[in-house]
Amino acid sequence: SCPLSLKDTEIYFKVQHSIGKQCVSVGNLQDAEKHFRKALHSIDYAPKVIRKNLDIIKSTAQLLFKLANLIMRGGSTEIGDFLHKARRATKKICDPCAEANLKILEGFQKIHVGKLPEAEQYFQQALDIRQKWYGKQHPIVAEVLEPLADLLCYPEYTSLDWSQAEEFYRQVAKIQEDDMKRARSSQIRDQINLSRALTIYKLGRLLQDNHNFQARKEATDCLRLSFDLLTELLGPKHHLTMEVRRLLKHSEIQIYKDQIFFKRLAADGSGKPLSPLTKITKLSISVETVSILISIPKVIA
Repeated sequence: SCPLSLKDTEIYFKVQHSIGKQCVSVGNLQDAEKHFRKALHSIDYAPKVIRKNLDIIKSTAQLLFKLANLIMRGGSTEIGDFLHKARRATKKICDPCAEANLKILEGFQKIHVGKLPEAEQYFQQALDIRQKWYGKQHPIVAEVLEPLADLLCYPEYTSLDWSQAEEFYRQVAKIQEDDMKRARSSQIRDQINLSRALTIYKLGRLLQDNHNFQARKEATDCLRLSFDLLTELLGPKHHLTMEVRRLLKHSEIQIYKDQIFFKRLAADGSGKPLSPLTKITKLSISVETVSILISIPKVIA
């Protein structure tokens, strides 16, 4: 068939790209990938003069980032060709936003092949770029902070830093809350609140592992808020809602038993020796607390 003109190529590209984004929004990742590939195909086989157009190069770079990320979300690490094309496009357009997107993509690719320290470096570079151009409270910054916090919570990661991860999760949740208040439609608010529910859930999971009673109490509050949001947005029978409900129940039982222990400890503060029952209660609480924390694996987004 005859090559399309620049205008026709742009129209076809935008149509396929828009359909792909709509498929992503409803969770149909397979069809999204199909339409993203069609959009990319229209550029790959366009005349050279069209492929050199700066706007086309920018659009192609954005599409490559989305397509590679979509493929990795499906569990595949075969994105070498997309990364190569994305690097070439990013060099041509000299766009800080595209450069940050490339760093994020490189970071996720390193996670998939088990190179966690290198992934952290890429995420940190992307974070520095976005904070420089957008400030620290912009939603686009939260898109880097959260996977960086997730990475810092990986049990396999030698540079395990839960305090830094906690700080990042709190910052992301604050950005999401402010962004939600500025949303102009209920659909956008729901999307932001869904992301917020998952962020708060991860913060609650992190705080559950803290030996401080107040931190564990805050963890329960986080899980309760996440559960309420997920129930409203996804329904009570959704697997995410049910998982948070299960963890919330464990957390509430733990807090209740800890409170009983502290009350008995205060009651025995008169100098009287602990009764055998009190000693057994104290031991059983400690053992159950430890067993709960060990038996629940960390969830990494």
